[in-house]
Amino acid sequence: MKKLGSGTPTIQGGDIYPLLHSANLDGDSLAVVQGARSASAKNLSLADVPKAREVLSIASALRNPATDWDAFWEGMLINEFPVGATTLADFNSWLINNNKSVVLVVDGLEDHFEEPEDENQKRAIKALLQLPNRLNELQQRRIGLVCFVRADYVQSAIRQNVAQYLSRFQPFRLEWTAETFLRLAYWICGKANVINADPEKAAQLGMLELLKELERLWGKKMGRDDSKEAMSARWVFAALCDLNGRLQARDLVRFLKFAAKRMDGAKTDAWQDRLLLPEVIRKSLPDCSDEKVTEAITEIGALRKWVEKLDSLPPEARRIPFGADALQLSSELLGSLRELGVVYEDTDQLGEVERFYLPEIYRSGLKFRSGLSGRPRVQALLKRNLGGMPF
Repeated sequence: MKKLGSGTPTIQGGDIYPLLHSANLDGDSLAVVQGARSASAKNLSLADVPKAREVLSIASALRNPATDWDAFWEGMLINEFPVGATTLADFNSWLINNNKSVVLVVDGLEDHFEEPEDENQKRAIKALLQLPNRLNELQQRRIGLVCFVRADYVQSAIRQNVAQYLSRFQPFRLEWTAETFLRLAYWICGKANVINADPEKAAQLGMLELLKELERLWGKKMGRDDSKEAMSARWVFAALCDLNGRLQARDLVRFLKFAAKRMDGAKTDAWQDRLLLPEVIRKSLPDCSDEKVTEAITEIGALRKWVEKLDSLPPEARRIPFGADALQLSSELLGSLRELGVVYEDTDQLGEVERFYLPEIYRSGLKFRSGLSGRPRVQALLKRNLGGMPF
């Protein structure tokens, strides 16, 4: 809390209760969620364990375009806790009288609201995002809310003063930077017991120390140290991030997974200074991109719609750079995909018809090929947006 600038919490020992979770949890993860529900029921001295009813109720509410979503979210919250409350104020009073507090966790919105451009879904998401304001109105508030939501969902639902809204929650924004990318890579190595990495040091080492330690993973360069090849850490970072330098932790995890698989049977005699060979690193990127896109299509409605449109076009149309109209990118789709980092607009070429690019992590999976200036321009755009490469 101190790192977030929020001070020290005045209420200790509150229960963390998963109000909404992803519909795609595996057995072990689902067991953790159910365990948290059971623990909350016990700590709150409830007679019954709260049941996960939210999926059916959301589906039913979405079928009704007249749903009052403010009342819906309040009702969902209250109905999860059978204490006789009929309003948020009632439930808060019950918590005060019983010296209890609860923090609700909402995750997996993408699974339940797959089309954030739909007006009914917009209203649903907006009402949920405004729920903290209603909670703040409670006297001696004992109810907290942590809601994990993608930025494009926020921008779709909050049309007025969205910049102010995003600024308000900026300290809580989950972003992986170039530095945390290195820390995660080192931490994974420590957990995998390779390159003598110590996971306890992942948060302590400086960037230069991390770069040096990770040379034992992927080498100093994508070739011999005296070659003109790119620096390995820079190459991997640029391959996995979008053109604003943002990346997802799971992309690094899956990249290392595919690289490790490709090392089976690889000839390592000539590369004693590293664990992963340059050729293996390069060949792992398309594998990573394919899995990334397959996963993203199931999670991102806007991307799914665009892929459906792309499938109706000849394969040769998938070329970087490209024009929005030529690849059936409506302004709405373009806005969503741009916010997600799937599509990037080169604003230096406003007079050009073809000024849109894809980061490498999406290019192969979406079956795009680079034109003569495609890939070099991608690197130039990344370098410009970051004000120079981070390492």
